[in-house]
Amino acid sequence: MHTLLVEPPQHEGEPFFRVLRKEDRRRVERAESAFGYHYQALGLTGAGARMAPFIAQLPREIDRHVFFEHDGEEIVYLLSGRGGVADRP
Repeated sequence: MHTLLVEPPQHEGEPFFRVLRKEDRRRVERAESAFGYHYQALGLTGAGARMAPFIAQLPREIDRHVFFEHDGEEIVYLLSGRGGVADRP
């Protein structure tokens, strides 16, 4: 395991994986932040990033009439609480 963490394997000139420790996470402001959503980046963001993973903390109560959209895919991994998915009206 030590070898993997010190010298991770390469793929196309980039590390095959990255280790991000909790103390190295960056808080990220997004449009949703104005509605009480809080984000911490778990990886590279911006140009060149293939995916932008975040830990998101959502407010306990949300306005069900406010929607946020973006191109791309979503991966949701619920750590605690309850969640659901609904189509827009």
